[in-house]
Amino acid sequence: MQGRVPTSVGENRKSLRVIDGPDRLLSNFLRISDEKIETPSLSRSNPSTSFRMLNFSTPLCVGEICTESGLLIASKRGHPRVVLDGLFWFLGESSLYCFGMSQYYNPRRGKNMYEPGADSPFKLSRSKVDLFIECPKCFYLDRRLGVGRPPGYPFSLNSAVDTLLKKEFDIHRVDKTAHPLMSEYGVDAIPFEHPDIDKWRENFVGVQYLHEPTNFLLTGAIDDVWVNPKGELMVVDYKATSKNGEVNLDADWQIGYKRQMEFYQWLMRNNGFEVSSVGYFVYANGVTDTEAFDGKLEFEVKVIPYEGDSSWVEPTLEKIKTCLDSDKTPEAGPDCDYCLYRDAVKEVVK
Repeated sequence: MQGRVPTSVGENRKSLRVIDGPDRLLSNFLRISDEKIETPSLSRSNPSTSFRMLNFSTPLCVGEICTESGLLIASKRGHPRVVLDGLFWFLGESSLYCFGMSQYYNPRRGKNMYEPGADSPFKLSRSKVDLFIECPKCFYLDRRLGVGRPPGYPFSLNSAVDTLLKKEFDIHRVDKTAHPLMSEYGVDAIPFEHPDIDKWRENFVGVQYLHEPTNFLLTGAIDDVWVNPKGELMVVDYKATSKNGEVNLDADWQIGYKRQMEFYQWLMRNNGFEVSSVGYFVYANGVTDTEAFDGKLEFEVKVIPYEGDSSWVEPTLEKIKTCLDSDKTPEAGPDCDYCLYRDAVKEVVK
C-alpha cells in the first residue's frame, strides 16, 4: 500500500513497512511535514524474538510517529521519543530503537565498539567518560568488547520535570527576560538564545567536540545555558528528587553531578564559547508533607551555584585512550556493584 508523499521527500520514501511482533499494528500513519502516508500491512516475525529495533524498508524523515493503536508521542524535539508498552523508542534514519527493560537488553552488542587504529573518530558520551572513572573494567567491557551493563528503568517523573522546566525557561529565552528563579537567587543572567540550543539538548547528539589527540568525538546533552551581562555562558543542569530537608550537593555520590557540569563546561569552551566557571543546578524537590495528593505533585525549586574545575578532563581522556588501545581488560573500580556481583556469582556457581 502506498500513500501520498510530498514531492520534497522523494519517490523512494513512498512505501513503509513496519516490522514488529505478531498481530500488532504499531502505527496507522507517519506524518511527514503536513502530509500523511499510510503504512502497509504488517510484516510478521518470529514470535520468539524479542525486538530491540523496528525496521522500515525505506529511510524516514524526522517527524512525528502518530498513534491510533499503541503509540504515543513523548517528545517532538530532536529524535521523537515514542512510548510503546511502557518503553521508550527513538526514531532513527530507518528504524525505531528501544533502550532499556530486561527483555530488550542485548548482552553482546556488535556495533559502536572501539577498534584500535581506526581512522574514523570514536564517539564517546559524557556518561561513558564517567563510567570509565567509576569502573574501568565495565567501561572496557562495554566500549571495547560490546558487553554493556544492563540498563535501568527510565525516571519518567524526572523527565517530566526536566521537560516542564525547559518550557518555562524557553518562554524567557524568547522574551530575553530573566526567569523569576534567577531573580530570587540573585543570578544576573537570562537564558541564552542560540540556533543550536535544541541540538545541544538532544540525547545522542548534544554539544560535540573532536578531541584530536585521542580521535574521540566527545558529546554531552545539556539541559540549559544562561548568559550573564559580560557575555559569559553559564551551564545549567536540572535535577529532580524527593527528600526531607533542603537539597544540596554534599553527598559523596553527587560527585557525578559535579563532573557532569564540568564536562559540559569543557565541551562549551572547546566549541569557542566564553564559559563561566560557575554553573547552576536547578534542583526540584518533591513535597511530601501536604495533607493529600489530590492528583498533583508539588515541588520546591532551588538554584544551587557550583564552581567547576574541568582540568581532570584531558588527563582522563588520555587514560581512556590507553585503556581502549590495550588488549588487556583493566581492573574493576573498587566500589563497582556490577563487578562485585559478577565476582560473587563466580564464587557460588560451580
